[in-house]
Amino acid sequence: MNTMQTDIAPDDITSMRGVTGATFIVTGAASGLGKATALVAARRGANVVATDLNGESLARMATEAKGGRIATVPGNIADLGLHAELIRTALERFGALDGLYHAAAMIERKYDIKAVEEADWERHAQVNEKATWFLTREVCENMKERNAAGAIVLTASVGAFTGGLGGSWIYASTKGAVLTMVRSFARQYGPSGIRVNSISPGPINTPMLFRDIKRELVEKMLDTMVALRRMGEPEEAARTILFLLSQEASYVSGVTLDVDGGWLCR
Repeated sequence: MNTMQTDIAPDDITSMRGVTGATFIVTGAASGLGKATALVAARRGANVVATDLNGESLARMATEAKGGRIATVPGNIADLGLHAELIRTALERFGALDGLYHAAAMIERKYDIKAVEEADWERHAQVNEKATWFLTREVCENMKERNAAGAIVLTASVGAFTGGLGGSWIYASTKGAVLTMVRSFARQYGPSGIRVNSISPGPINTPMLFRDIKRELVEKMLDTMVALRRMGEPEEAARTILFLLSQEASYVSGVTLDVDGGWLCR
């Protein structure tokens, strides 16, 4: 495994049109990609409405940003009532809503496919599919009603293309659904100036990657499947997400962008 790292200091930033002064909702913001995106966005001058099931970790995350640019709304993204509260907070606190990065998801691994039960499927679908669809629609409809162009970035996975590794059968299936959502929402809301894209993360150094999986399996994966032979860091993915949210990607919609170190090479 190649341990070489690139320069990924989160404060080493450059200007991105459409980020400074913009307001974004970020889900799953207490850790991983959500946390990195919330902090990088705030450091680039964006306002963030951050949500996560873990309220304590969410509050700690917000203290890392300077200037009071992060408002926190703890809650379960599977609770559809939370979606309207996030939008209301953005409008009341910052006077605008310009986009969404949706990172919140769940993964439970079952290494024996015969051990997968109906309840396992329903838990994943509730969070990874249903909540994603309704939250995206809610944000898009709000921006459309206000005649506000904006951008949505959802989170797929390389597992949507590979079928999943390490017992992530259901997770990979739900992420395949996200690929379809990106295309359908992009077509539906494109005439309103709303762009919808997603990223497809590979092995990013987050708690979710190592949840119920053996480290040696991850190392083997890096050594045999990933062109760069290393894990990515959350800030690397966050910069890609901010690109898609920004006006630098003003003519990009309906796309799933691989952030996988050259795993899929497609």
